[in-house]
Amino acid sequence: MPSYSETRRLAEQAQQELDVETQTRKQAQQQLNNAIPQLLAMGLTEEQVARALGLSVDEVRWR
Repeated sequence: MPSYSETRRLAEQAQQELDVETQTRKQAQQQLNNAIPQLLAMGLTEEQVARALGLSVDEVRWR
C-alpha cells in the first residue's frame, strides 16, 4: 500500500495532467472559434465551414 505522501504526490500529478489536458482543449476550442469567422469571410458557406472543421452547421452558427 502506498504511503500518504506517495498517494498525495500521485494525486497532484494526476491533477496537473488534467489541468494540461483542460488547457489544451480550451486552446483547440479557441482556435476553432477564431477560424470560423475567417473562413466565412473568405466566402465559405456555413455548411463548408462545418465540414472543414468537423462541426455541425448549428455549431458554426452558434460560435
